[in-house]
Amino acid sequence: MSDLLTPRDISALLLISALCLSCTEPTQGEGSSTVGGEAPDSEVAGSIAGAELNGGEQIGGGGSSAGATSGGAQPGGEVPAPPREGVGVLGYASHSVEGVNMEVIGVEGDGLNRPVALQINPARPDELWVLNKADDSVVVFFEVQGEAPRSNQFFDPYAVHFLSSPTSISFDPYGQFATCQDSNNGGDYFMGPTLWSSDFDIFARSNPDAVSFLGGTDLGSHLDMLHESPHCMGVAWETENQYWVFEGETSSIARVDFGEDHGPGFDDHSDGVIVRYAEGQVSRVAGFPSHLVFDHESHRLLIADTGNQRIGVLDTLQEGSAMIRLPVVEPGTTLLLVDEGPSVESLCPEGTFRGPTGLTLHDGLLYVADTASGTISAVHPETCELVDWLDTGIPSPGLMGIAFDQEGHLFAVDGVGNRVLRFTALP
Repeated sequence: MSDLLTPRDISALLLISALCLSCTEPTQGEGSSTVGGEAPDSEVAGSIAGAELNGGEQIGGGGSSAGATSGGAQPGGEVPAPPREGVGVLGYASHSVEGVNMEVIGVEGDGLNRPVALQINPARPDELWVLNKADDSVVVFFEVQGEAPRSNQFFDPYAVHFLSSPTSISFDPYGQFATCQDSNNGGDYFMGPTLWSSDFDIFARSNPDAVSFLGGTDLGSHLDMLHESPHCMGVAWETENQYWVFEGETSSIARVDFGEDHGPGFDDHSDGVIVRYAEGQVSRVAGFPSHLVFDHESHRLLIADTGNQRIGVLDTLQEGSAMIRLPVVEPGTTLLLVDEGPSVESLCPEGTFRGPTGLTLHDGLLYVADTASGTISAVHPETCELVDWLDTGIPSPGLMGIAFDQEGHLFAVDGVGNRVLRFTALP
């Protein structure tokens, strides 16, 4: 990335451009070109250890918005505006929040308590579901496209296990979703992803039938759970009840199939199947999510490999030489290891990102939230070619999960400031 302009280069070009305009009259109707953007800091800011990410120097921060036009109106009409560079929700290559409409739609008073992940519910697209890591709760924002979204906080009756230190959330198209938890269940490692319903007649409510069946034990509203993936840092839906997860304890990626769910509050997990890939090839950072995106067109899994400071890619269509059956924590569950299977490859050059956590695909671009730099970048998911980036101004390590709604609004969580932000392109 040595051929990309630095902020100092951009300032010099803008000054030269201004001097030239002051001494040379522009051709009538001629527009000035937009100055391109700088790539995220390519210098690795040191290793990521424990629960602390190295912040380093913030990327961007107040760059001038290019794209102004010179010259007067054409006879018979106004000069058409030249195409703007970059992405609207990232400020059209301004790299500054001054170039985008950034609104705070959620605060601590809404129940936010170290939010780490969020996603729009596809079954009800005006709902934004947010996971709180500090108190194992969920805050749902309603009417998120409007001027004043409202919120409600939910505590599942048995969140202490089924939503313990959540890291990530992923919906299917019908309103069912899975979460991952950064927990080892108090040391017995009986932990993994959980399946839920977003039906408010079910979610975060006790099921009297299940309580009666279990002799008075209230296991809350979960639909299913698998227990072979402690310290689960990311989750992405693929099809039916099948998801991909980031296994922090084994530093692996796994494809989990819940099979047929047992219904709200029951505990039969005997039909679960977990297939583990790329053992030891990804790295967890305690306390920070490593979100996943499954690209349904290419069947590639995109991975925020936070501990290795990179975006990883797993070709899920590539097969291994054999399946090795592994011992399980939960009887009845099937756990398999793919032998000599696909490796997790790096999408971008080394040093492109320093603390990637949040990931989402939108309109053919991969958006990456880097908690170390406080930036959100848009890159091509096949080549990592940089399209635009925004310095959000969120101090490290606050920036974590990001998500789009169907109208193109970009949402992000600030896990330190206990905020949910909405980014909208300026006219």
